[in-house]
Amino acid sequence: MSDWFDNFIKNKTSEEIHQMQYIQPHSSDYNMVKFCKKCGCVIFKKIDIDYIDYYVCEQEIVCKQCGYIVNYWSYGHYENYDSMDDEYYQMEKKMERQKKLERIVNEL
Repeated sequence: MSDWFDNFIKNKTSEEIHQMQYIQPHSSDYNMVKFCKKCGCVIFKKIDIDYIDYYVCEQEIVCKQCGYIVNYWSYGHYENYDSMDDEYYQMEKKMERQKKLERIVNEL
């Protein structure tokens, strides 16, 4: 009995097999959330939620300051698009304005 990988590559050309090693991960494979939309903190901690045979398969990404769930990771992918909603982008604009103001004040 052959394993799944043998079945996967049996009809692939050597060129196709060679190109597979250069496939880039999808953007949802990375935590794109950069700050907590409740308090603005940029430091997070991961809380393991679920396991399969002692391997973590689900995690909550939580703000270290206020405890708000900023993102959720499950089975290898972050739920970035659920976490980065209108409220997140409004907070991002406010933070950018604040940083500009701080920079201007510091230059005076």
